[in-house]
Amino acid sequence: MPLLIRSACLTGYVELARSFGLDPFRLLREVGLDRSCLFDPETKISVDAANRLLEISASAARIEDFGLRLAESRRASNLGPVALGARDAATLREALETAIRYLPLHNEAMIVSLVAMGDIVILKSEIVGDAGSQGRQANELAVGVAHRLIRQMSGETWRSRPVWFAHGAPMNMATHLRMFGPWVEFGRDCNGIVLEADDLEAPLPTSDAAIARHVKQYLEPMLAQAHVTVSEEVRRLVFDLLVSRSASADEVASRLGMSRRSLHRHLAQGGETFSSVREAVRTDLARRYVEDRGLSLSEVARLLGFSEESAFSRWFHSKFDCSPMSWRMADQEGGRRPSRIIA
Repeated sequence: MPLLIRSACLTGYVELARSFGLDPFRLLREVGLDRSCLFDPETKISVDAANRLLEISASAARIEDFGLRLAESRRASNLGPVALGARDAATLREALETAIRYLPLHNEAMIVSLVAMGDIVILKSEIVGDAGSQGRQANELAVGVAHRLIRQMSGETWRSRPVWFAHGAPMNMATHLRMFGPWVEFGRDCNGIVLEADDLEAPLPTSDAAIARHVKQYLEPMLAQAHVTVSEEVRRLVFDLLVSRSASADEVASRLGMSRRSLHRHLAQGGETFSSVREAVRTDLARRYVEDRGLSLSEVARLLGFSEESAFSRWFHSKFDCSPMSWRMADQEGGRRPSRIIA
């Protein structure tokens, strides 16, 4: 089954596309989306179709920051149940943990986590797409929206914080600097916002414990009805753990609260193995990163969990029947590449 997202993710799309002389409805048809999804934010649409729409729109507009520009016009209300669950939390930590919990009600393909690293905490995000999807525009949209949500909830106590992106830097960083300030870094291990631990414990001016309890009672039944398969959960976790080289069956099983044997049994029911899921994720990210010329191939190897670039090159050749550099050059020159992955 395709992963779905509320069509609220396209809020402001028509206006932005037209500002660059694009025909938004033609582009919608090109990715298989009906224009009616623009009129009801609760309509569920394919995540991969939405991601492709952002990518082809950026290409047609000849800009690298289409997704980030879309984030500039977003309000917290566009996140629907996510914002509803977070707005009355007592602290920023509680707000973010609540938003992460209810995120599947808005976007089934988004992986968000809070990762503590000493005195800092990284709000990491990643988009799980199909094997041919691209993630730059969707990832920048997601980080941009999260950044705006945090600023809105924090109020006057907010101070600029570093923002990380796994992809390479754009030629023009004006939109990034306008939205995030000077602390924007590219080619990092993940996409996310770097927060200080103290930021998370600060009380929020919008806190209301009574309303927060009522909202939880409203959202919990909705979350219980959201059906996420074990395969999808494994895929999410592998995306999150790959760069740290801890995407093992034992680690994933532990995070899912089951034994390794139970994990393999659940995956086998869908005709999959842990290795097949991990390879599918790595293959998806490999194409995405290799085609990003802002990343060196050594950086790509690191992001995919390889200890050495040579090991990555051998693995890539076994999958795509060409070297990473050959693939990148063919993409740059519009040349032909292998049409399918080697099993």
